[in-house]
Amino acid sequence: MKERIRGDRRAKNRFELVGTLPGTLETWHRHTVRNLSRGGALVESAVPLPAGSRLSGRLLFQGSQREVKAEVRHNEEDGGDGGTGRYLIGLVWADGTNPVDDVVAGEMARSVPAEIERRQWPRVPPVSGTEMNRPEWSTVTVLDISVSGVLFLAPERMALGTKAQLRLRLGDNSFVGDIEIRRSDRYQTPSGGYRIGAVFSSLAEGSRASLEDFIGMAGR
Repeated sequence: MKERIRGDRRAKNRFELVGTLPGTLETWHRHTVRNLSRGGALVESAVPLPAGSRLSGRLLFQGSQREVKAEVRHNEEDGGDGGTGRYLIGLVWADGTNPVDDVVAGEMARSVPAEIERRQWPRVPPVSGTEMNRPEWSTVTVLDISVSGVLFLAPERMALGTKAQLRLRLGDNSFVGDIEIRRSDRYQTPSGGYRIGAVFSSLAEGSRASLEDFIGMAGR
């Protein structure tokens, strides 16, 4: 269960931490899918991914989510529209993942043999909104926190509007909150990392009470 958070514009106490409060940040990277096949997919990425690396995540396809595992086979710069600054990543499904077998079987039944033989696997043009989303975890240091938002130090700069989930230990209690990035330092700090400001969009059940107790105890 999640509780919606309304911004308080710092009407509530904000606790500036002395020392460090480590946390785990889970970020989902969204990759638009160019095409799909029984054997893999071609997806867009803002950065190149190492050939041979393994990925896991969710394929959003035809209104459903399908868990997938894949291996990166190749990267190439997307040369369309005069250069987009993005990369096309060739993936092959791994570890028994077959997320579109049912759809490809239907496409093969409607195809003529000459079309099938040109490629090892026939391609399925994805419908609009087809994405492969993969999670990434990093360790962050919380600098200050309130019931409406948080400021933390992260190893990488984050784009405005990025959504993620923050996990902390607040004394004896756990805290889980969904966040949206509102500001991010352009340059790395002298001590390393980037200062990231975010607002909470929702909190896991019990997390708001844990946070309020934590801030109340710290203010005494």
